[in-house]
Order: sequence, then C-alpha cells, then structure tokens
Amino acid sequence: MTATALSLLLAPAWCWAENFPAPFNSEKDAAAMPTPAAEAAATMDVPAGFHVGVFAAEPDVQNPIAMAWDPRGRLWIAENHTYAERPVKMDGRLRDRVLVFADRDGDGQADERKVFLDDLQQLTSVEVGLGGVWLLCPPRLLFVPDRNGDDVPDGPAKVVLDGFEVATENYHNFANGLRFGPDGWLYGRCGGSCPGRVGPPGTSAEQRVRLEGGIWRYSPRSGHFEVLSHGTTNPWGHDWNAFGDGFFINTVNGHLCRSSPGRIIRGTERSTPIRTPMNSSTCTPTTGTSTPAAAGRSRGTAPLTISAAATPTLG
Repeated sequence: MTATALSLLLAPAWCWAENFPAPFNSEKDAAAMPTPAAEAAATMDVPAGFHVGVFAAEPDVQNPIAMAWDPRGRLWIAENHTYAERPVKMDGRLRDRVLVFADRDGDGQADERKVFLDDLQQLTSVEVGLGGVWLLCPPRLLFVPDRNGDDVPDGPAKVVLDGFEVATENYHNFANGLRFGPDGWLYGRCGGSCPGRVGPPGTSAEQRVRLEGGIWRYSPRSGHFEVLSHGTTNPWGHDWNAFGDGFFINTVNGHLCRSSPGRIIRGTERSTPIRTPMNSSTCTPTTGTSTPAAAGRSRGTAPLTISAAATPTLG
C-alpha cells in the first residue's frame, strides 16, 4: 500500500502543529514485533460470504480510536495518542490527530492519506457532515468548518458543547461515539463513571443537562441537546437498523441493548408500558433476567433508562 501525505504548506498554521510527537509504544517487551497486518487479517474467522482485508495499517495509521465514512466513500480516522496508562492517564506531552484515507483505484486498499488536524488532545470520535467535521474531545464537542470539502479547515474549531467531564479514575468511560442518526441528530455515548453537566459554553449550572452515562443526541440545526439514556457502564458502540431502531453495546458487561422509547424490556419478555413520567422509561439489557431492583446492584445487569425522546424526529 502506498500513502500520499498532504503537504503541510497548503494549510494555515493553526491546522497543524510543528513536529508531531512520536506515538508512545506501551509494549513492555522491546523485542516484540507486531504481526503484519495481512497475516493478522488472514487469521480472522468471519461468516460465510464475508472477507477481511487490509485497508490501511501501521505506520500510516496508529492508535485509531474511532472512524467515520464520508459521502465520497473516504475513511476518516481519529487517532488518540494522549490516552495513557496509569499513573499518567492523559499525556499532555502528546497530541491526537484526524486522518483521511481514500481508495482512488477501487482495489480495497487506501492509496491516499491526508492529515486534517493534528493539534488535538483527548480525541475520542470523529464524524463528517453539515459543512464540516465534528470532533469529541472531552470535555468539549467541537465543530471544524470545511464548507468546500477540500480537507482544509476553514477556520479554528468551534466549541459547540462542553461539560463532558473525564473521570479521575475510570477515565476510559469518557464521552465518545459521534454518529449522525436517521433523524438528522448527532448522537453520542458516555460511560457512567464520567457524569457530566452539558450545555453550550457559558451555560449556567442550573440550565445544564445532567448526563449520567448512556446515549445522548444534539441537533446541529436547533442547538438542542438531550439525554436519551442513563445508567450504562461503558458504551462504545451504537447503530440503527433499516427501521430506525437504535441498538448499543455496554462493552464491559457484554450486553446488546435496544433503545425502545416508552417501553420496559426485560430479557426476552414482551414489552410493557412505562410506569414512570413520559420523558423517561427503564430498559434492562436484552440479555439477563434480573429484576430492575436487582439489576441496579449486580454487575452486568445495570438498568438502562431510555427517554421517550428517542423516537426519531427531524433535528
């Protein structure tokens, strides 16, 4: 695979910082060598009809934490280098960056690599749309304008929301997962150990929205932010099916959960109407049979609160 780097001279000075620090390798065995990407892909077991190939690999991409596809079929990667092991936790000496990969000849391998930004820290997510690039760098949600789609920011990043706090201990629970939903809203996730009070910069404490882990969404058009769920431990994946039903995982607990507004779902039982105010309901994971009370006390069966606002509406 060949990679073509975009010249740094084509962008304003604030797009890229000088001398990007070399990524830190936490492997304790200095003699250990990673398995070549092609060999690693060949060992993967997938269902019939599926194939695993190498699209991009080290050194062209390192420490990827999130990815997104744009309308042109290009892959955007969020590289996180500032997340560190204890006791450092977040290494301020390093920086994170956003890369863009393209497959111009359609052979299934990236043949073009660009650096969009490389002066970020605590980057957990990237999404593309509505005239720019959306980045989650807790405690902030950023928007970087690129209206003409030339992969060069039109100006500095704008702080859209703040208050996505990063825990002192379980900092791996921090906010992540930007993705546009079928309703046009920008969705994201947050772990229960990183509670936040979210709002636009300058919002008073009384007007901020409480976030205690779970799924949230933001309307770029109206500026409205709301929380769809509370109670998840460490969600690091969500998606929708062809009908617009939302699903998400809880990672450490091995749960696959469905966002079912206005319903209580317990294991494989039939859904029943909510018994709580109309702006929220309780949903236990689709695996497990604990009662809601027991679920709140047992690891792996934490109750999930799904807001009735999860019903798709135009943002």
